[in-house]
Amino acid sequence: MLKGITWIQRIAGPLVLIAVIPTWTAAQDNGSTSEVAVWAQIAAGYATGGDNAAIMLGASSQIRSHVISVRSATTFNLFDDDFWDFALMYGLASRTSGSRITASAGVAIVDGHRCANFFDACEEISATIGLPLALDVAWIGLGFLGLGIHGFANINSEQSFGGIGLTVQLGKLR
Repeated sequence: MLKGITWIQRIAGPLVLIAVIPTWTAAQDNGSTSEVAVWAQIAAGYATGGDNAAIMLGASSQIRSHVISVRSATTFNLFDDDFWDFALMYGLASRTSGSRITASAGVAIVDGHRCANFFDACEEISATIGLPLALDVAWIGLGFLGLGIHGFANINSEQSFGGIGLTVQLGKLR
């Protein structure tokens, strides 16, 4: 179903939605800008499955305590399996003047490659539906720049995966 998708195409969806989410949140705003936050984020770190790396790119909008996010998460090793998802998620947030904690879940399309070892050809898995999960803890003291820790997982029938990494958030964070 999703054969031949490059890593650039995997992250294009969240980038396009970065432009859409602020418009949607502005329409939902009741005039109090302090209750609406919009940001893009990137995280890099460690993934499940040995010495795998993780990269996550996403966009989020918070209205009061509700968070709507899109994200693409990838786990990979240069000579081993790689799996990725593209997710639409809903969650809840707790925000103070200098920090935010969000937890969310949703639905995702999952795809990737399963490799037996370095010398064998990789097998492309069938695209499937997954349950994406995310937890963010971020310091947002500057109002436009956030730094924190992002944890993610995807539970699915082909190959569940997860990771944790350092995140940078940019946008209207308060």
